[in-house]
Amino acid sequence: MKWLYKFDKDKWQKRQRQMQKNLRSMESIRKINRELILFFKRNHEFFHVERCIEDAAGDPIAIQKMFDSIPVTASDLMSGNESSQFAATARLSFLLSTENPPIDVVIQSGVVPHFVRFLNEHYGLQHKLYSVRALYAIGKGSLEQAVVVIKHGAIPMFIRLLCCSEECYQLKELVAAALGSLANQSPDFRDYVLQFGTLTPLLSLLDNHLEPPMLHEKITLLRACSNTLAIFCQGNSAPSFNQIRSALPILRRLIHLNPPVGVIGEVCEDACLCLSYLSNGSAEQIQALIDADVCARLVMLLGLSDGKIVEHVLRTVGNIFKGVDSQIQILINNGVFFRLNAILMHGSNSSVLRKTCSAISTLTARDRNQIQKIMDAHIIPSLLYLSQADNYDVEVRWDAACALSNAARRGSNEQIRFLVNQGCIGPLCDHILCPDRKTSILCLKGLKSVLKAGEIMYSTRNLYTLIITDFDGFGKIEKLQSDPDIGEMAMKLLMKYGV
Repeated sequence: MKWLYKFDKDKWQKRQRQMQKNLRSMESIRKINRELILFFKRNHEFFHVERCIEDAAGDPIAIQKMFDSIPVTASDLMSGNESSQFAATARLSFLLSTENPPIDVVIQSGVVPHFVRFLNEHYGLQHKLYSVRALYAIGKGSLEQAVVVIKHGAIPMFIRLLCCSEECYQLKELVAAALGSLANQSPDFRDYVLQFGTLTPLLSLLDNHLEPPMLHEKITLLRACSNTLAIFCQGNSAPSFNQIRSALPILRRLIHLNPPVGVIGEVCEDACLCLSYLSNGSAEQIQALIDADVCARLVMLLGLSDGKIVEHVLRTVGNIFKGVDSQIQILINNGVFFRLNAILMHGSNSSVLRKTCSAISTLTARDRNQIQKIMDAHIIPSLLYLSQADNYDVEVRWDAACALSNAARRGSNEQIRFLVNQGCIGPLCDHILCPDRKTSILCLKGLKSVLKAGEIMYSTRNLYTLIITDFDGFGKIEKLQSDPDIGEMAMKLLMKYGV
């Protein structure tokens, strides 16, 4: 009996333990169910608004209904209900991304400061995304509309999001684009955005994502950052070089991205655009670029087929050609003349050809040493061909003639003899009456230098006057006598050399 009692007691205790375990399990299931029910209740607006936006996209009637309900949506956004706030933010963000966004209506509803407030840590990622997207759309509007975004303190919040350690790449990409849209409004806006120290986190993002596999996984983030960096560097009124020069090491890495096609090519293009602006300054600025070791890669990029990248590089090369001789020599040592001549001989992109001629024209306008280097590189025959070829745009012919005119204006008598023997008088006479004012003046000045050299070299009879006569040069010069700017020069040339 004792053994039976003991056995029954153990069995009873075991059953009790099992019942308690089952109760705990059932309580756990009920808790999960309660949490699920609460989740769906709290996020009902989220699922509903996502469905509404999907249904409205492409449906003008549905979009118009959302337009008409902006006051109600704004009221929901300013309510204390977080779910309603989220749904309202999503709807307004969608409306601001449509073809004709109701930016003024949204601003007048008083929701902009709330968009900025939703960027605080208290709100979720999706809520922040919609808020940044709305602010980005407003910042892309007019100058007055962008002022509203800045006035309510969006820039410091944007920078905080760029600096946050969370790996919310989509949000950071959108923030970078929003900062770029504000800076793109005007040079004053750009400088104001830079004053907040925006460049540092932007460069940090680029630096942290330039190595595989991050490079390819987050390429759209890189593209947004590089585009904003390009906006920071450009403008009719350039930013302070000291404010931007910290970007040079990153720009060097960006122009070395391979292959420079697709989105990676666009990032490389942005970097080349930055360098074209940063090189447009003093010899000290140009030296900073050279010290950043970008010249060799820039010359290599001249061999690409991508017109935009090559155009930006050509502008940078032209700017360096305005520097001191030692800086120009670095480009020459890296084979820049070979690349430029290849473009002149085989290029088909008119914009690229014009910028190539412009870069060479900058060099031929400097001094005789640089002109001699151009001649030694066998570039003159290519310029002569372009100045007379009918299969190229007329602007290309004008720019080629300008490069030849500068060589004639600045060259020594021996260099002018070389140019004449190559056949440069014909193009100068052909373009002396062209509609482009700059080309017309340069060609007249080039012919004046040729005639002066001929007078010195041929004491008995100036043979160059005969060549100019054969091309009807004096007849064209005669038509310039009534010109208010160069009429006097044309008259003196006719009186002294005309036949």
